[in-house]
Amino acid sequence: MIAVPAGFPGFLHPDADLGGDVYAQFIRRRPGSADPSGAWLAHRRASSPTGWCVSTVEWWRATEGDWPIWSLGSLDPLALHPQVRCHCGLAGWVRGGRWVPA
Repeated sequence: MIAVPAGFPGFLHPDADLGGDVYAQFIRRRPGSADPSGAWLAHRRASSPTGWCVSTVEWWRATEGDWPIWSLGSLDPLALHPQVRCHCGLAGWVRGGRWVPA
């Protein structure tokens, strides 16, 4: 189990600490598969009432949408392309299992 800071959203149970107060919890939406199809990225956001924000990144989905889809370079360590940009302003890359701020 990943150690998380006090006040971390209780509904999340991260699979990876990416550093820089960014945590990844894998999501599985692919029917019949145990492989992750994306991740929730929980990160600090000072202006949020909880102090946290959550972004969704997906490298597989069943339906088309108007939101981005990422390329999964590696699951372990996690590596995604292109850059992650959250609605709250957080921007950076996930490379070699680490958060790299923009």
